Amino acid sequence: MKQDLRRDFRYPIELDVDLFSRGHRIGHFKTRAIGPSGLFIEIVPRRLRPGHPVEVAFSLPSRDIKVAGIVTHRTTAGISIRFVVASHALFDALDDLLSIEEFSSALAGSRRS
Repeated sequence: MKQDLRRDFRYPIELDVDLFSRGHRIGHFKTRAIGPSGLFIEIVPRRLRPGHPVEVAFSLPSRDIKVAGIVTHRTTAGISIRFVVASHALFDALDDLLSIEEFSSALAGSRRS
C-alpha cells in the first residue's frame, strides 16, 4: 500500500479554480478537496505531470487567493497539488471558508427537520 505523504487534512470542498502554468492560463476547474498544504483538482490536461510547477487562483468569501504549487500526483480523476509556500492569508481564508461551510451544513440540516 502506498504511504500518504500529506501532512495536513484536506476538506471535501468544491471550489472553482483557475490553473496556470508558466504564466499561461490552462483553464477553469473544480476542486474535490482542499487543505492548508494543497488541493485536488478534477480532470485537467494530461500534460501536467508530477513535478510540474503551477499556480492556482480562486476566490474565497474573505479574499482572492493565488498560490504557487507543484503537481505531486496524477490519476484519471485529476491531479494533486502541493502548495510551495504556506501562507497565513491562505490559512485564514480556509478557516473562514470552513466556518461558512459548517454553518451552511448545519442550517441545511435544521431545514430538513
